[in-house]
Amino acid sequence: MINTRLIAHDFEYAAAKTIEEATRLLARYGSQAVVLAGGTDVVAQLKYQVIAPSILVDIKKIADLDHIEERDGLIIGATAKLGAVERYCASRPDYRCFYDALHAIGKIQVMNMGTVAGNLCTASPAADSAPALLVLDAAVVLAGANGRRTVALKHFFKGPRQTDKAPQEIMIHIRVPAPAPASGGAFTKLARVGSDISKITCAVFLTRQGGRLKKIRVAMGSVAPTPIRIRFVERQLADQSVDAALIADVRRHVADHIQPLNDVRSTAAYRRQVAGVLFEDTFKKAWERAGGKTL
Repeated sequence: MINTRLIAHDFEYAAAKTIEEATRLLARYGSQAVVLAGGTDVVAQLKYQVIAPSILVDIKKIADLDHIEERDGLIIGATAKLGAVERYCASRPDYRCFYDALHAIGKIQVMNMGTVAGNLCTASPAADSAPALLVLDAAVVLAGANGRRTVALKHFFKGPRQTDKAPQEIMIHIRVPAPAPASGGAFTKLARVGSDISKITCAVFLTRQGGRLKKIRVAMGSVAPTPIRIRFVERQLADQSVDAALIADVRRHVADHIQPLNDVRSTAAYRRQVAGVLFEDTFKKAWERAGGKTL
């Protein structure tokens, strides 16, 4: 039986003070290194013996990574805490769906220690931040010994706990483009209790032109091996005049475009049953936030 109060595995620890120092360590140790930002996932994985690294590379002391700013959109540093990002977005309507997602995490300990970058790099299908950032068309900036590269978030997730980030790279920023005028977004989560890991989530971000949809992105979590965009819904609604009948019709087909599993939190059947309703509720909230009439 695993004693989850203890970490039994021996490893080295290095607190990098610069991005260059961190990437040098990662280049040296490769897949035997694990990056520590907030630690809310890494420490649990160490205790449950899911990972057994040779070294932990702590990046919390890298000053350049702890920031949140708006420069041609929103830029979030890799060590900015979830709670700080939530508070920043609370008063910014353009990023309301991201605020919804962060607020849904709920647990004070996680909000005070966890990071958005860590939430994405863990690559859980149930990561609350991922669907909201997918519909906001976010990208991540990765740094390694050979330089930096930007990866659109829609291409970042490769499978459960698998990403496009190489072992010798660290995520240094998340970039969210500035939304267009007449835009609105929303995120909705179903869970056993508010702060629990999600059974299913949905995020919608749209741009309105009068009563028509100019642009829409829809994403869901806990319905596939990774957080996913629901492309069918996006195609069906693109450039359409919006009314309640249209949304109700599209809702009936959402379940056909997800691949949920049975797990300890829910069944695939339940997730299919509620997916369409969750989409409809989230769409209506996003539409109203964009200035559209109540459906």
